[in-house]
Amino acid sequence: MIMFVYLLSVVSLIYGSRSLNRAMGQMQNVCPQCKKEGFQTVARSRRWFTLYFIPVFPFSKKTIVHCNLCGFQYTMDNEQADSLFSQG
Repeated sequence: MIMFVYLLSVVSLIYGSRSLNRAMGQMQNVCPQCKKEGFQTVARSRRWFTLYFIPVFPFSKKTIVHCNLCGFQYTMDNEQADSLFSQG
């Protein structure tokens, strides 16, 4: 493992990760923070492994719900968001 890290530093590969966000839609719901009913934006955030700043493969995904009234954000189950916003 130490040899692998050393070889990566010698070859000077540029690697890392970044997030790409995509809005899935809006839903009308009661916010858990402000307790008001209003529209909330649902967005999918995917984390990608990058090599030379090019996204190679995704390694995590989560769904974030953003209240448009107070700005509170919370996570939603991915399967629940997929069922709400079917892409077919």
